Amino acid sequence: MKYILYFVLILFFVSCKQENKNLKNKKPKKANYTSYSSKSASWDLYFPDTIILNRKYDGQIIYKGILDTITTSFEDEHSRYVRVVLMTSDKLNVDIETLRKTKKDTFGAVNYREIPFYDISFKKLGVNYIHGYIIDHAFLEAKGTKPEDSLIRMIENEVTINCKVFVKK
Repeated sequence: MKYILYFVLILFFVSCKQENKNLKNKKPKKANYTSYSSKSASWDLYFPDTIILNRKYDGQIIYKGILDTITTSFEDEHSRYVRVVLMTSDKLNVDIETLRKTKKDTFGAVNYREIPFYDISFKKLGVNYIHGYIIDHAFLEAKGTKPEDSLIRMIENEVTINCKVFVKK
């Protein structure tokens, strides 16, 4: 009985280790990507670099932010969520105010790292761009000795994203 218990535990730990190894090596299926890195955040945007006019495509953003130092879970005591706001344009430079006014779609992260987005299409031939910004929120609670002394603080990190796409017939 003792040996069976040891065997089951060893089998459990080996299978968990293999699953973690597979998750670490998991890369999105699309090979074309744009990257950005700074002190507060980095991201890789996976989306085809050449697409067909008016056809819808899906993509994914792999995000690493400064708030990962607080929590890497959406389900612990620190409330956190990550979302991306996107728009398409044929202009190279779009300022943040234009993005906020003309945003097209908002997508939420499935975990603290992966943000899938869907149904991106372009209506003009030639060079076009995906513009957007990632908003990373975390809420921290400082508990006081009495409930009325407790405080909640929101920390927010915002990063702009851009991706060049060539649209053909």
